[in-house]
Amino acid sequence: MGAPGRAYAAERVWAPDAAGEREAALLRMFDHYLHTAHAACHVIRTPYEPVSLGPAQNGVTVGKLTSLGEALDWLAAEYLVVLGMVEQAARTGFPAHAWQLAWSLTGFLDRQGRPLDMIAVQRTALGAAQRAGDRAGQSRAYHGLGLAYLEMGSLDESIRQLWSALDLGAGIGDMAAQARVHTSIAFVRSKQGHLADGVVHAERALALHREGGNAKWLARGLNNAGFAYALAGDYHRAVEYCQEGLGLLTGLGDLPGQALTWDSLGYAHEKLGDHRRAIECYRFARELNRETRGHALEAQALLHIGDNHRALGELDAARTAWREAQAILDDLGHPDAHQVRARLS
Repeated sequence: MGAPGRAYAAERVWAPDAAGEREAALLRMFDHYLHTAHAACHVIRTPYEPVSLGPAQNGVTVGKLTSLGEALDWLAAEYLVVLGMVEQAARTGFPAHAWQLAWSLTGFLDRQGRPLDMIAVQRTALGAAQRAGDRAGQSRAYHGLGLAYLEMGSLDESIRQLWSALDLGAGIGDMAAQARVHTSIAFVRSKQGHLADGVVHAERALALHREGGNAKWLARGLNNAGFAYALAGDYHRAVEYCQEGLGLLTGLGDLPGQALTWDSLGYAHEKLGDHRRAIECYRFARELNRETRGHALEAQALLHIGDNHRALGELDAARTAWREAQAILDDLGHPDAHQVRARLS
């Protein structure tokens, strides 16, 4: 636990003697971490929409995170503390705080490439939401588990978790949640080789985003649909969708969204045989991911840069990019590190 976290916990939880005062102090502590983590999600523009929170308790100090760097610094310093807060909230009878804290970490853990932490925290959140009969919380936890298993390469387990998330989201009429889950299902189904099904789910998500009228999610939906078309082999339509999405994302100042879209464009141009243009796109993705500390995504972009240099016969440049990717993945303990070692050997 970082120094600010230790000081806050000591002041707010362990000082009171009476049981009622201790419960109130626990609530204030959970509110502090939840509302600060939630604010960080807004600043870093996580691809997973933050939930709507009730007001924090009187006397709660919420971290003031106004810049991308501040938000990322806070998450990097405190995410282990927040993981512990999820467990403590679930154990002490605050289920909503448990799953909302877990969901608030989803974008950060996903971008950092920490699927084992994601699985652990979302399992805790799911148990808490199930005991409370909270279907919205269960839907978010199942979605988080689906994303974590996707990152681990366990596609069958990922899709099982995502179907559960979609069923729960549909049952409570949460259109935004359904759109998010359709996006994830589209990617997994495409990875499983069901390319037409991937396009169907991506288009469903895009339609829900259009109906919702949120420009950010519409822009992200265009990229997601474009990538689904690229995976299905319709590369020209993929470029069209992604370019439209990129224009919107640039206007919104959504750096993580731009990074994802440059990656999609790189893939489409790579498949079209334009390796120079693909490298250019992947370099934009790499720089944006580095700026926003999306370490796993930065490594993925470097892996693709190396692949395209190899396709051009530029083996020294390919090895340089792959070695940079390997260093990042090894540092993360990421399961994809073996792919880079295989290329280098």
